[in-house]
Amino acid sequence: MNEAELDMIFEVADSFSVIVAKDGCPENVQRAACEAIQESLNLVRFFRSQGIRSDLVHAVYEKRMELIKKATTVAELREIAKPAKPHYTGNGFVAGEYDVPEEEMIFWSLASLKAPLVHVACERYAELFRSFFGADAYDELMSRNRPEGVS
Repeated sequence: MNEAELDMIFEVADSFSVIVAKDGCPENVQRAACEAIQESLNLVRFFRSQGIRSDLVHAVYEKRMELIKKATTVAELREIAKPAKPHYTGNGFVAGEYDVPEEEMIFWSLASLKAPLVHVACERYAELFRSFFGADAYDELMSRNRPEGVS
């Protein structure tokens, strides 16, 4: 069994604690929480199938579970269940209230494999990368991929 499979097993088992945390809530909230948990598990499974780093995927899982634990309404849980979807303001991208930054970063990464990102999307991706991995990691990565003679 590889690390990704072990992480997935842990996350499925851990998700039961989130369900238990919703025990005193109305039935419709509990049902919506279960649906949000299932959507979150499906999403992290997809990310792992795409070869995304396990620590990054697990950060998405943990943050989604925290959002689900704190949610008190069906409407909140339905928003949490949706994938991250930042919107463009004309001056950059802004994350939604229930968006997980690491999840958004993964989506930018996957999108960049399909087609080049526009400049503002690259800036957003770099911003999210720096916030998770640190500025030093970003600078090191960029210096390795820079053609000779370009500073």
